[in-house]
Amino acid sequence: MSNPLSSILGKFSGLLKSSGGDSAIGVDIGSSAIKIVQIKKEKGRAILETYGSLSIGPYAEGQVGQVVPVSEEALVAALNDLLKESNSTTKNAAVSIPASNSLVFLMELPRNVLEKDISSIIQTESRKYIPVPITEVSLDWWIIPKRPEDGYTDDSPKPAKQDINQESTKVLVAAIHNDTLAKYQGFIKNAKLETDFFEIEMFSNLRAVIGQELGTIMIVDIGASKTKVSIIDRGVIQDFHMVNKASQDITISLSTGLQIPFQDAEDNKKRYGILENPKYPKAKEIIISTLEYIFFEINNVVLNYEKKYNKSVSKVILTGGGAMLPGIMNIAPSKFSTEVVLGNPFTKIEAPAFLEKVLAESGPEFGVAAGLALRKLS
Repeated sequence: MSNPLSSILGKFSGLLKSSGGDSAIGVDIGSSAIKIVQIKKEKGRAILETYGSLSIGPYAEGQVGQVVPVSEEALVAALNDLLKESNSTTKNAAVSIPASNSLVFLMELPRNVLEKDISSIIQTESRKYIPVPITEVSLDWWIIPKRPEDGYTDDSPKPAKQDINQESTKVLVAAIHNDTLAKYQGFIKNAKLETDFFEIEMFSNLRAVIGQELGTIMIVDIGASKTKVSIIDRGVIQDFHMVNKASQDITISLSTGLQIPFQDAEDNKKRYGILENPKYPKAKEIIISTLEYIFFEINNVVLNYEKKYNKSVSKVILTGGGAMLPGIMNIAPSKFSTEVVLGNPFTKIEAPAFLEKVLAESGPEFGVAAGLALRKLS
């Protein structure tokens, strides 16, 4: 998007020394943690300078991994702590807007619409989808290309140069409430960062984890409070849904089922996942039960998409903190009738060889932050 739409410490790397200069930092403000990725551009290459993740629960009298209401002041404090601990050196930032704070939908333009009328038509038609007055939101949109040669596969969607008088031309529309934009603008200003655009998180994730695939890809972002499902065809998001269960629900189920404190459940989830837990043998069964619900809802999205468009999903990419659940790849491939892989945005960013294994393991969590930084330096 080219508009304004342009331990407490989880993990960080102080091993990578930043040289400043042509650098950018992607800031992903999630519901339970803030993630950052800082890269620099050198001879046309994106080079990793530092990265980090920090739980925001303790900044609002909550637990690590817990989704709690957090004040702007607490968020600024958390971000500043993360920037300091990760040795970030740039103020040149790109920031994500959570999908839960936005509305993304597809619409079809009327036949024979004139190019000069497209803006006003989208404004008018969008009223059917948006539950608040149109004056209270900021809109952005892209005409979805009908042919691969008209599209974009290596960046966020851009307007295709095509004849908009063709029948059934589809437009991807994104809407963000103006109050949400003002909130994030204030947050970035108070954190003393500089940005010239905000981007809805699904587009950043797409940029980071999808390569040159031309097939239909599904990105499953298992966050703390929601699981976001994006279906992408020829590099353009065609469908998007949210499942109201995610990583925190697994922790809550463990806490309830095993009758242990939330933090103990969170620690056991991260350490064992669905692997055998010697202390809590029932933990595996409890976690799988929640995952089964999430996978069932995702498969409903897939079935509806395939029925509507007569296209099959050729690959599933798991991202988000929930994708790092130990053992998840032991069961995820059996839940989808196609290839399933873990997303790794660091494959698009150069880093020292000794960090390769660490980055591959933590990659799913940093898709949005990496995608933001990559766009900022593009």
